[in-house]
Amino acid sequence: MKHLLTTLGAALVLAVAGAGIASAQTAPSATTTTSIAGTGKRVTVAQAPESKPKPRKPLIIIHVGSQSTFNVGSSDLPRPNYYCSAGSCGATGNWEFVDPITHLTYGANIPLGKFSLNYAHGYVNQNIGRVAIPATYGTSHSPYTYQSLNDDRTDDASLSTTWHAIALAIGWHQRVRMCCGSIYNGGYVPGGTNTLPTAEHWWYLNEGTRVGPGSKYFGKLFGLTVGEQMIPHNGTTVPCIEAHPYASCVPYGGTKLHVQFTPNLTVPIGGKTSSFALFGTYTNNFDYFVNSPIQYLYNEVDYGFHKKWPPYVTLTVTNSNLYQIHSGYPYDNADTINRNKLLVTLDVALPFY
Repeated sequence: MKHLLTTLGAALVLAVAGAGIASAQTAPSATTTTSIAGTGKRVTVAQAPESKPKPRKPLIIIHVGSQSTFNVGSSDLPRPNYYCSAGSCGATGNWEFVDPITHLTYGANIPLGKFSLNYAHGYVNQNIGRVAIPATYGTSHSPYTYQSLNDDRTDDASLSTTWHAIALAIGWHQRVRMCCGSIYNGGYVPGGTNTLPTAEHWWYLNEGTRVGPGSKYFGKLFGLTVGEQMIPHNGTTVPCIEAHPYASCVPYGGTKLHVQFTPNLTVPIGGKTSSFALFGTYTNNFDYFVNSPIQYLYNEVDYGFHKKWPPYVTLTVTNSNLYQIHSGYPYDNADTINRNKLLVTLDVALPFY
């Protein structure tokens, strides 16, 4: 009897110890009690642990928003007196909202496995003060023309993906002047007016990455995007454009390749989980309109803030400052574009499953 009790006690100790070891190595399985058909018996069986379902990707994400522009400043040179009845009236369009007060913007992202198909429709609204367009070519020129607003439509389509820590995108971009400034403001050509439109389009390849401390809503602290743009130029039917005021003819430069660098700093205010962040960005921007013989090159510095209401709504306020690099056309030295505007955009992302 003593030997039997000793054996049972040892078995109990081993069973308890074994259960303790097992519980330390694996999570306890869920169990359920079920009946064995036709026997009336009930047994307890182990179930596999439940795994969290993977979040479903939406079929499409629709972006709808508004964009408002406030002209803070434009060309450094004011209008001459003869444009106003009582002295100089200053650069056109300063300190006023662009009309219309707001534009409707929209776009979409379609997930395709590891890729995303993207489209965005937006606007470039600004005033650049004055445009140097003589009414005639040759030795006689009328005064500069002025405009209160450029209202340009932009469309962008791309295919994007992420490879390791690098975001890649290949796409197509266009900008077309719709209203208010001269749509055909590319100057004059020998024998008649340049009727080519103020429009541009290009193919591009972008590579971007971010480094540094991360945050919940804005990614890592420092970002850099490098973009290569191949810009077709369709002005071949016009041999050259007159350069004011010397009546010299500037030949068309043809198709160009431009390389753009855009460093960015985004700092969450209030910690890594904050939905509010300040940002600053520099880019060596450009325009190459069909009716211009040369590229316009700019230094652009933008800064402002993002405010998110996760997961769908983002408000961005940007103070954008653009300074043209003097190129000799179409402005006299050193009358180049210097514009400053305040841009307010509200984006609502609507996923559909």
